[in-house]
Amino acid sequence: MKFLRSTAAFITRQIDVVMVIGFLMFKMYLFAKFLDLVFVKKNMIMVSLGSVLLLCLIPLLFRGRIRIMMMWIAAAWATFVIYADLVYFRYFGDLITTPVLIQFKQASALGGSIGELMAWKDIIFFIDIIVLFPLLLILYKKPVFNNVHWIERISLAGISCIVGLYLVTTPIQDYTDKYGKNLFINTWSNVSVYNITGQLGFHAFETNKYIKENVLNKPTITAEQKEEIKQWYAAQQFQVNEELHGVSKGHNLIILQLESFQNFVIGKEVNGKAITPNLNALIEDSMYFNNFYHQVGQGRTADAEFLTNNSLYPLPTGSVYIRYANNEYNSLPKLLKQEGYHTNAFHSYAKNFWNRSMMYANLQFDQFYGQGDFEEGQLVGPFSSLGDDGIFQQMIDKTKDQQPFYNFVVALSSHHPYSHLPQEHRELNVGKFEGDIFGNYLQATHYVDKAVGNLIQRLKDEGIWDNTLLVIYGDHDSGVDIDEEKAAFIGLETDAFTLAEVKHNVPLFIRIPGNTNTGQLEHTAGMINVAPTLLNLLGIDVANKYYMGQDLLTLEDNHINFRYGSFINSDYFYHASNDGIYANGTCFNYQTHDKVDNNQCKPGFDKTLKELQISDRIIYNNVLKEFNADE
Repeated sequence: MKFLRSTAAFITRQIDVVMVIGFLMFKMYLFAKFLDLVFVKKNMIMVSLGSVLLLCLIPLLFRGRIRIMMMWIAAAWATFVIYADLVYFRYFGDLITTPVLIQFKQASALGGSIGELMAWKDIIFFIDIIVLFPLLLILYKKPVFNNVHWIERISLAGISCIVGLYLVTTPIQDYTDKYGKNLFINTWSNVSVYNITGQLGFHAFETNKYIKENVLNKPTITAEQKEEIKQWYAAQQFQVNEELHGVSKGHNLIILQLESFQNFVIGKEVNGKAITPNLNALIEDSMYFNNFYHQVGQGRTADAEFLTNNSLYPLPTGSVYIRYANNEYNSLPKLLKQEGYHTNAFHSYAKNFWNRSMMYANLQFDQFYGQGDFEEGQLVGPFSSLGDDGIFQQMIDKTKDQQPFYNFVVALSSHHPYSHLPQEHRELNVGKFEGDIFGNYLQATHYVDKAVGNLIQRLKDEGIWDNTLLVIYGDHDSGVDIDEEKAAFIGLETDAFTLAEVKHNVPLFIRIPGNTNTGQLEHTAGMINVAPTLLNLLGIDVANKYYMGQDLLTLEDNHINFRYGSFINSDYFYHASNDGIYANGTCFNYQTHDKVDNNQCKPGFDKTLKELQISDRIIYNNVLKEFNADE
């Protein structure tokens, strides 16, 4: 009887640990279930349980109220991480990283967009606040843990440490024994790491990696690595389209970066009405790249801006705009300023968002027109921001007397969650998708198309149209899952290739005054190609500018790298798997859309990783500053 009483007392003393472990494991299971990620498999359960045991290690060393308080803090912190990951993943398709948390003011400013990513079912993640907190409060008031002997505390902490480390390290060791450590050295996919380390383990790994790389051991580059970069550039045999070289010399340049604007809306109708009638008409007067792909990472819109203006890749974590805004770059505005252009950037939101005010100045834009610099107009889109139509029109008002100008416009009206469009602009009959995020998205893109049409007419009315190189593209995917039902509604194919590829595909229009080479072009292209292409059209030499991209009017086999290991070229589309294991990805024949043996994609995959590594080294180490000084 005494043994039973002692056992019961021991179990009672550990009830807080049991509850914390149970609730956190349940939350990590729900996180994976809600997002269709991996959880119910032996290795994932092992690393997840091990991570929670290690989380409880320090509280177990204490007794009484201090233990209760520390256990509660540990559980609350883990819950915050799990739920923050859930909300972030629903839009960005990725886990939060340390650089993103450092940039938290960017996320907090998204306000209503974040609210749209939350669901009533999410309340289950906080059920322990209802159950656990009152119970811990009772235990806090009662001297349940006051008499826990130091031997018991140290023993429990030791067991928690040993078992936790075993559960965490064994699956990771199994993976590295089979596949090596490359995933942890060159992290091309955060989800891939998550599948090996678990959710809490991922954040421990990523935070540790960030501190090592950015605090304790800031990035360095050897002389051999610098020479390797130069040799890689030399081997690219950079080519330009000689026939079109300088065809737009002295022309104005306007780039419209359309928010979340995907290619699947171009040329499509809903219930007999065109979604993008103005862009459809523009195809006849421009080069329309039907197979153009965004290449952004966690920086999303800011990454698209960086790619377009610098022909370098975004970072694997965080945004260049935040982390490396003081680097030296060979940007479009910098090179155009040297040719006598007035360079301007336009965006209707706060100037400090994504650190644009600092980054734009460093890229050598003469003027940045942001929130507070525009006359009042109709608010269209989130953040109570001036609509794209107003921005486009005021852009002409402010710069028509500055020719030649380079105007870079970051549009905003079609920003997630797409529900802020005034009723008067909801002109499409989207049927069963009325009020749904997909229906709202179609309405928003239709409004943006109208704004583009109004801009084109204004350029003609002002006599600027025939002296302006106009470029229009979408910055990234919409965050709307295009399943078979939605694909069928807008006339897309519903095969596996299309549903995987559509997320990357955004439109690109390049309108060259007087050019007869117009219409739809089928060859692959990406954001990395934009800067060298435009500079060639403007007659500016891009040799030795260390651009990662090629003139897309020269090569028909542009190799398009995506930040997390996938790639597309004219032969193959490799769709990387979430686990980071090459063999588990899918290799498609780009022409037939058929799945083929993964070995056929391996050379392209290796090329992708190499090019991303070179770009990262350039940015991490501000290499262009030295390279430019040597020229």
